[in-house]
Amino acid sequence: MTHRERILAAFRFQPTDHLPCDLMEGVVWPELIDYFRAAHSIESPDAILSFLDPDVRWTFMQYVNPSPTEAPSDEPAPAPPPADHPTYSLRVAHGPLAEQVALARAHGLLVLYPSFGAVRPVLGDLIDIGVNGMLVFQTTATGMDLEAIARDFGGRVLFYGGMDIQHLLSFGTVEDVVCEVDRNARAFEDCGGYIVANSHHCVATIRGELIEAMFIAAHKR
Repeated sequence: MTHRERILAAFRFQPTDHLPCDLMEGVVWPELIDYFRAAHSIESPDAILSFLDPDVRWTFMQYVNPSPTEAPSDEPAPAPPPADHPTYSLRVAHGPLAEQVALARAHGLLVLYPSFGAVRPVLGDLIDIGVNGMLVFQTTATGMDLEAIARDFGGRVLFYGGMDIQHLLSFGTVEDVVCEVDRNARAFEDCGGYIVANSHHCVATIRGELIEAMFIAAHKR
């Protein structure tokens, strides 16, 4: 499969030739460069990405949605409620966000929602408004247990991430990383819709050899 075919198959919950894998948002940071310079004599971000061979090819764009029907106001906008508040889905997920998702989907785009942290209370709402994937899947957050999330939401929305940076990719071992990739793959093997990736980037403690181990393990699945 090509990279594109593999990613589209993941979004469609279809089988892939190996587990899709990515370096979050294609971001290479200084400590990662230091590792690849020492271990593989490569140091440019493009060369590192070519070496790792991630499946996602990132292109960033910004979309601004003006609201001409609303008169300007000097009053500060009210802060949104926390994600676990009962009105969150009504005021956020089923408001402007739903309109933006609908617009993107109408133009044939896939929607990845920035879903750091404990988002389980609103996963159902995000699925209902048409979000295609969660970026990222932070399994160490409250209520984000891997197997429970896969059981309750797998096959309905794609999950991207699942590889903890605060502990696993910073202070774990290669064996720990391989085991976690295998665990994540098993959780989603019946429903599909999973891309393994670091759950954040640009953290100095993340060890390059563990990022490399993550990719090697994914490519073997």
